[in-house]
Amino acid sequence: MVYSGDCFCGAVKLEVIGAPEAMGYCHCQSCRSWSAAPVNAFTLWKPSAVRITAGAEQVATFQKSELSQPGGSGEMRE
Repeated sequence: MVYSGDCFCGAVKLEVIGAPEAMGYCHCQSCRSWSAAPVNAFTLWKPSAVRITAGAEQVATFQKSELSQPGGSGEMRE
């Protein structure tokens, strides 16, 4: 199975192939703030299963806290 998606601002598009390695939910303050919801669902994929199809030059991370390092596009920080 192939899944496709993009970042919140649309600058980065990606595809993942197969099944995720893990799935879960988080309700920490950081995830609640980031998702604007009481709980955030997520999946974890092996790097080899992920392919960036557009905007690779925009991929960035930032260290919000000692426990959190969400990713996104550089466009979101401007």
